Order: sequence, then structure tokens, then C-alpha cells
Amino acid sequence: MAVAVLLLSGNDKAAPRTIVITIPSGTAALVARGKDPQVVPQKIRGTVGDTLEIVNNDRVSHTVGPFLVAAHQRIGFPLRRAGVFTGSCSLHPNDRIALIVRQ
Repeated sequence: MAVAVLLLSGNDKAAPRTIVITIPSGTAALVARGKDPQVVPQKIRGTVGDTLEIVNNDRVSHTVGPFLVAAHQRIGFPLRRAGVFTGSCSLHPNDRIALIVRQ
């Protein structure tokens, strides 16, 4: 028999999480052929305290909002401020992306 236990505390704020975006190998080739690789959402949503991690497994650099992620590089960025941050994205047909960070 399985038993689930729910612990309640006075703090209903979710624990910080890591939002991982992985750019697979071969993504640049898809983009060069005019395809949408669909690896990065148009809107990335997070909460202050979360971390955005972008892993580029491709052989070329990619721009994801304010981040330039070199080939075979992994970057981590703590989300410290609420707001809507927009920028270019080399992985979208319309070249735009939004990072939405709530309190």
C-alpha cells in the first residue's frame, strides 16, 4: 500500500528551481535550412530565486535573449529581479524571445 504524506507549512512559496534549456547538436543546420528547431520556448517563465541554465550542445554559438552561449558551453543565470526581459534569439523564426520573471 502506498501512503502519501502532505506536510503543510506557513510558507506557500515554491522552492527555487532550475529552468534548463538544451540546444541539441545539429540545431544550427536546421536553422540554416529555414526550419524552426523548437528547442527554446518563445516565452521563458520563472520566479525570482530560480536559475536559468542554457546548455548549448551544438557546434556553433547561439543567442538566447541577452545571452550568447558558445558552442559546447553551459551558462547559468540566477533570476534576481522581476520583470519582462526581451531580446534576440537565433533559434526562432521571428528572432525574438521573452524572459518573464515574477516575484
